[in-house]
Amino acid sequence: MPSITPPSTEGILYYTLPTFTFHSGATFPNITIAYRSFGTPTSPHKILIPTCYGSRINTTLTFTSPIPTPHGPRPAALSTHHVIVAAMLGNGESASPSTTPSFPLRLDYRDCVRAHHSLLTQHLGISHLDAVVGFSMGAQQAYYWACIFPAFATSIIPICGSARTSPHNWAFLEGPKAALVNSADYADGKYKDRGVKPLRGLHAFGRAYCAWAMSAAWFRQRLWGEVEGGLGLRHWRSL
Repeated sequence: MPSITPPSTEGILYYTLPTFTFHSGATFPNITIAYRSFGTPTSPHKILIPTCYGSRINTTLTFTSPIPTPHGPRPAALSTHHVIVAAMLGNGESASPSTTPSFPLRLDYRDCVRAHHSLLTQHLGISHLDAVVGFSMGAQQAYYWACIFPAFATSIIPICGSARTSPHNWAFLEGPKAALVNSADYADGKYKDRGVKPLRGLHAFGRAYCAWAMSAAWFRQRLWGEVEGGLGLRHWRSL
């Protein structure tokens, strides 16, 4: 069976918070934040882009790459800005259940925002942002930036994100989640302590999520052959 290419780690840097207190009240040592700079790092114009659900740093749209046109490449909107893409807690690049022993079961957007604020101020020496730009869950983090640190960013630019998760969205998310956490190899979240990966749970999660992630038209056009290296539908929907 074809394998899936692991996420790129090119250019990713890490900053470790010696101690971090989560919104739940739990305090943990050595919470790592993954990030990468794009665009023009020497620019005084700073943009933060937190990752969204399912995204990694190097798959996040940064608005810094030249845009191809019939008349040649055109500069991107943020090519002259310093764009920092920071991985949200729990995404597998920053501190997550898969990388951090006894990682808190309850994670809050406020945790992600406060961790990224520490990255910017304590490590990168940034005291002000031109904007926080986010897509989906990244957009929801942008809303929280405006609430928690209202003077830190001149603007927030939420893209395809709600200020509050709707009851319907909650219900949808709980379905695939139940498929994962009730699997035998998930072991009530203690899978890493047992030295295993919850592959059965992850496959069940992917099977439950696949029809939500893509549209009916996507399936009718058999577009699964254009993703994940052209794998067949049976393999794709089990991811």
